[in-house]
Amino acid sequence: MLFALSKGMKSFLILILCIFTNLSFGAELTSEQEVTIKKVIQDLIQSSHQSLNKENLKISLYTIDSPEYFFVSNFGAKRLLLGSKNYRIGVNPLIFKNNIPKDALKAVLAHELVHTEDYENGSTLGTILPIGVKVSFKKSRAQYERKTDLKVVKKGFYKELLSYKKWQYTLLSPAALKIKKIEYLTPEEIYFTHNIATQQPELFNTWTEDFTPRNLSEFKLSTALFNKDAKLILEKKDYKIKESKDRRYRNGPRNSYYYSMTFKNSSNQDCLLLFYPFSNGKIKWKRKKTYNATANSATLFGWKQFGKLKKVIVAPQNCPLAQSFYSYSH
Repeated sequence: MLFALSKGMKSFLILILCIFTNLSFGAELTSEQEVTIKKVIQDLIQSSHQSLNKENLKISLYTIDSPEYFFVSNFGAKRLLLGSKNYRIGVNPLIFKNNIPKDALKAVLAHELVHTEDYENGSTLGTILPIGVKVSFKKSRAQYERKTDLKVVKKGFYKELLSYKKWQYTLLSPAALKIKKIEYLTPEEIYFTHNIATQQPELFNTWTEDFTPRNLSEFKLSTALFNKDAKLILEKKDYKIKESKDRRYRNGPRNSYYYSMTFKNSSNQDCLLLFYPFSNGKIKWKRKKTYNATANSATLFGWKQFGKLKKVIVAPQNCPLAQSFYSYSH
């Protein structure tokens, strides 16, 4: 029935097959290739992934054949059912056919071993099953994989990760490349987050422990808010905001509010605007609204939400205001 499924569902089923089976549909890894991978894994365990340096912990390799995935990190049935320390990494022989650089191989194996660390350091019910749920849904999968890339950066492999992206991107179709840039850090994000990791580790840790920004713009916005650099860049006459209560909920337990805001774009090009509610000292990343402000005009935007909004952050994109953020409070 695979032929009747959407492309996204096909990719998901391929991933599930790779995770929960040892199926191999193509060429096997040679003994020399296995030795190469095992040597890198062992070096990483001794240096950067020392929580996996345990006598009774085993990591085995198996072959996968998929145009969508080069590596998969998972675990054996004994780990899921009995709690034994048996983990697996699936490897696509295409990586050697396409001459993966040594530093790129180190980066992607560091990424897969971070997954293994997650499996090892958590319980079946508290960690492994929730991870399984995360990778089943597009948005939560992106959060999990981007957090994992951040942890690789934190371990000091940002140059190696850049090498892997450079090698990987040339092998992907335009559609697959678009998905990878959503689900994993891009080279631009790796550069940016590496600098934050060295200069502002406290901010960096919020991205691995809380909600991870979904693109470079959100990384910059998060940084601006953390440093209290988000500021009003428009004069008051350039905008106005109006709040009104939704009458449909006037007798209910919750109030729905409708907000409207006029944004004046005096430039000669359209601006993409990202609106984020902000409350209790945190940006509400998941409630992002996207609008287009037409060039040389005042554009009215509106959105509805439960609860009273005290502050909104606006991040202009692709226009003269692209490097700035501003907030409106009332």
